Amino acid sequence: MIIAAYAGTGKSTFAQRIEGAADLPIMPCKWILPPTDKTGAELEGEKGALHRLADPRFPYNYLAEVLKAERVSRFVLIPTDLTIIRHLRENYGRKVVLCYPGEGCREEYRARFLNRGNSESFLELFVHGWDDFLGPVREYRQSVHIVMEPGEYLTDLLLRLEEEWRADTTELVDDGTIQDIEETAAELGRNLMLYLPGDDEDWFYPIRDLDAPEERQLLDRLGRAAFEHTPGLARFLAPKEVFPPEALAASTTEDRRVLLSFVEDRIRFEPEELKVCPDEEDAVRRKRWEDADRRERIIHHRPYDPKNYPKSMLMHFSRLPVSAVRQLVEEGLLDLQFRRNGSPSVGEMLAFCSGEDEDIWFFHGFTIAPDYTAGRVTLEGFESSVPVVTERREAFLKFNCRGETEVTEEGICWCWYD
Repeated sequence: MIIAAYAGTGKSTFAQRIEGAADLPIMPCKWILPPTDKTGAELEGEKGALHRLADPRFPYNYLAEVLKAERVSRFVLIPTDLTIIRHLRENYGRKVVLCYPGEGCREEYRARFLNRGNSESFLELFVHGWDDFLGPVREYRQSVHIVMEPGEYLTDLLLRLEEEWRADTTELVDDGTIQDIEETAAELGRNLMLYLPGDDEDWFYPIRDLDAPEERQLLDRLGRAAFEHTPGLARFLAPKEVFPPEALAASTTEDRRVLLSFVEDRIRFEPEELKVCPDEEDAVRRKRWEDADRRERIIHHRPYDPKNYPKSMLMHFSRLPVSAVRQLVEEGLLDLQFRRNGSPSVGEMLAFCSGEDEDIWFFHGFTIAPDYTAGRVTLEGFESSVPVVTERREAFLKFNCRGETEVTEEGICWCWYD
């Protein structure tokens, strides 16, 4: 039986103490992680890191792991990731028990996260974004729900979970289906190109094997550099077929030194600061603040003030109209080529929402304070404010097939790229 439990509910402890339980972290399948010898406890501080590049094989690589683990374990513990939960329930007929805290437990879980060493960006996602994460989980009716009381952990629910396990009459997924899922994941990981956009030149790098330690190390380093200093850099990891052949022919390299040289011309890794001369620092800082002020006025309708930002330096927004996104692009505050975790690019999303019905589409995402990094706007997805016609719903689902999507019974559309 599969148990989808919210962060901080005690999945690791449950797996350690309860015979026949397996804890399957989602990070190694959802993100491209560097090789590491760190323990699970040491990795807690890295959960929620925003520089990670999304693994294009997700969710199929993780689904295969879950279904294989279910064949040998009584309880398979996974996060409350609705993309995974929906696949398991709706595509493979699995029983999934949802375990999550009640309405009044936010501060208790903040303390749990701090005690185990989670990062500020993790807190931003799972505490400040409490309702964003738990709202859709609570509303998902195709699973068994267990709402946890204050002070409760999964081990306290053992008797209830055993009852649900004994009552599970579903048949395990067969080997052939699991092999098909693994092949789908493998296909998504083939013929990938890393695209590094530059002001005067672009570079493409073919990824031979996403699981090779040297490739993961390179992708993590470039992803970290992109997030901290150069928004847009190393954010494109896509099949070779999506890029123009003439561009590939002109600037493809298999030499990592070429890529690192290209990046280090723009930033410096150690120490992690902007590569500017002392007399240029004030001008760079002033430009950052000027851009942040314009961005804040467009999105939040107020001047930039660092006091408005939490410690994580991230601030979420919603209901940003198409016209505002277009204005951010026109003023150079948002890159048309930028994409989030496998999402369509800003330009592609903007094109989808533009047209006769553009007044019904709104974007959501977050901004980053310029004190923390060069500052940027990130679009996490978009939604309709009113029901849309059948043709647009179908186009919406097809367009957002790589993200988490929902269309209500009334026809209102929503998508999110975690």
